[in-house]
Amino acid sequence: MALTTTSTLQAVATVQPKEKSRVRIEFLDGIRGLAALFVVIDHALRMHDGGNGSPRGNFLETAYHYAFSFFKYGRFAVVVFLVVSGYSLMLPVARSATGTFQNGLLDYFKRRFKRILPPYYVALVLTLLLIAVVPGLNTFDNTNPINEWNSSLPAFRPDILISHFLLIHNWSPDWSHQISAPMWSIPVEFQIYFLFPFLLIPLWRLKNGNFLVIAFSLAVGLLPFYLFPALALESPWFLALFAFGMVGATINFSRRPGDVTIQNSLPWGKLSLFLTLVLVGEVVIEEKYQALYLLPLRDLLMGLAATSFIIYATRVTKRKTEEGRESRNWLLLILNSKWVLWLGSFSYSLYLIHFPLLAIVNDLGEKAGLSSFAIYTIQIFVAIPLVVITAYLFHLLFERPFLNQPVNRTPAKARD
Repeated sequence: MALTTTSTLQAVATVQPKEKSRVRIEFLDGIRGLAALFVVIDHALRMHDGGNGSPRGNFLETAYHYAFSFFKYGRFAVVVFLVVSGYSLMLPVARSATGTFQNGLLDYFKRRFKRILPPYYVALVLTLLLIAVVPGLNTFDNTNPINEWNSSLPAFRPDILISHFLLIHNWSPDWSHQISAPMWSIPVEFQIYFLFPFLLIPLWRLKNGNFLVIAFSLAVGLLPFYLFPALALESPWFLALFAFGMVGATINFSRRPGDVTIQNSLPWGKLSLFLTLVLVGEVVIEEKYQALYLLPLRDLLMGLAATSFIIYATRVTKRKTEEGRESRNWLLLILNSKWVLWLGSFSYSLYLIHFPLLAIVNDLGEKAGLSSFAIYTIQIFVAIPLVVITAYLFHLLFERPFLNQPVNRTPAKARD
């Protein structure tokens, strides 16, 4: 997920080669932070009701379900992560006069491996240790079969362990959600990082490169799902979400005439809003008719809406930077706020470790015989703040030491 992309705090991008002004795209961290929090809230509620959103009887429990029903779409946050990842990694390439990685391919892979693998493996081992020693995590919850943690078991089967350590557990439904369900998306993004320099970038450099990248990504992502469902790959169309982000960065920062024309010819903010409304309609239809074959369309619409918003937000930020004043856009004010940016700075750690911690709190509440209302209240107002603090400490110990720090902060440099 894009939360595995290095923090863009203090990232800078050239507006034009001869201009002294520069744009700081800090809001990408804000997007990561809110998206990670969205996923945490979703899983906090799913621990007790499995995400089915069904009222449990009394008024207070029903009120909780309606108040937080929006958060059952935590998958959308993962979609946004992939778009932001494609956007962030494409930035230095799009700004480059030669369309190449700033410090070469070897540096690109070194940064990706350092950024993703150490926190992932530490979180994986810690989760396995918790499952081994906490009784509530290593036993299927028969009293509450819709408990979201049940999907994480079994955890210690050899094929499950091997697939997770090799980062290929997205290749089979028997592996993808075991140990810690949110980790299913990590190998998806990690594998895309290999396709990015060897397939997507070469296509992007060709004539009509933006179109070719998207067409190729859609074909590779959708054909296995519709023509070869027996392969059971986990969301292969996420490659297209990454491609959307790539094209978004190109539209914002490439100096190719066609890209500049596209950037200036579309109302990106209104387009993002329109796509969001279409997405709402698609979700209603899909859930009413249980049309699972529409799942890729749901993700792709969310990806296009997110890409359009990022293009819009970057244009607004660039314009205000050139004018020498702060943006008054309320969405950007939220995304650039201190606490949201702080949350985004360790969104990867938050994503990696929140699931087993929420499961422990839920198990303690159920064993204590607490009502659903009490469990929901504790999860939202007690467990989540504690999880955020724990994730930040995890970040300080196991993530920040491996962050890709910039050599300097000149306009040509940006943290990826």
